[in-house]
Amino acid sequence: MDWVLSTASAAVGSEATVSGTVTDSSGSESAHALVQAMPRMKSERGGTVGDRPNPWIQTDGRFRINLAPGRYKFEAMNEVDGYPDPVFFLNSDKTATFPEVTVSEKDISDVRVTLGKRGGVLEGELVDQQSREPIPRCKITIRDARNAHAYVEVFADQAGHFRFVVPGKPVLISATAPGYKTTKFENGELMLSGGEHHTIVMGLEAQ
Repeated sequence: MDWVLSTASAAVGSEATVSGTVTDSSGSESAHALVQAMPRMKSERGGTVGDRPNPWIQTDGRFRINLAPGRYKFEAMNEVDGYPDPVFFLNSDKTATFPEVTVSEKDISDVRVTLGKRGGVLEGELVDQQSREPIPRCKITIRDARNAHAYVEVFADQAGHFRFVVPGKPVLISATAPGYKTTKFENGELMLSGGEHHTIVMGLEAQ
C-alpha cells in the first residue's frame, strides 16, 4: 500500500513533506492507525492539518503529510485494534509518544509516533427496565475509576446502542435519559485491555 498523502490547501511551494511511522506498544507498525498533525503555534498561513473539521488521516503504519511552516504535535489512534482517541482526557496515556515537530521549508523524515496502552471496544444497549424496549439517545458517562475528573459522555443512537473505544484502565459506567433514573453499571468497575470487545445491557428504571 502506498503512503497516504494529505490534501492540504496551501500552495505546494510553501509546504514541506513530513513522513514517519506509527507503531503500537509492541513496536510493530500499526496498520489501521490514524494520524493527525495538530498546530501548536499558528504559522503565517495557519496550520494545513488540524484546522480542518476532520484532521485524521488514514495510514498503513506509515504516513507522509504536506504541511505549511509551523510547529505541530503528531498524535495517533487505532480504534480498530483498541487504541483510543487521545483527544479525550479519559484516554490520556503517558506511555504514548506523540512528538512535536517544527516544520520549515525542508522535508522531514523518520518521525516516530507510538501508541500507548491498548484498551478495548465497549458496546452497550440501553433498555427500559420493565418493557425491555430500547431507549434512544441515552447519555452514557464513562469515567476513570481512579480520577473522577477524567470522563467522557457519549450518546446512544435511536436504537439505544452505543460504542466507544475505552482505555486500558478501570472505568465506571452510568447512563441516564429523560424520564429515567440515573443507572450505574451493576458490576461496578470495568476494565478492557488487549483489544478486548465487550458488550453490556443496562436497564433504566422510569422515574
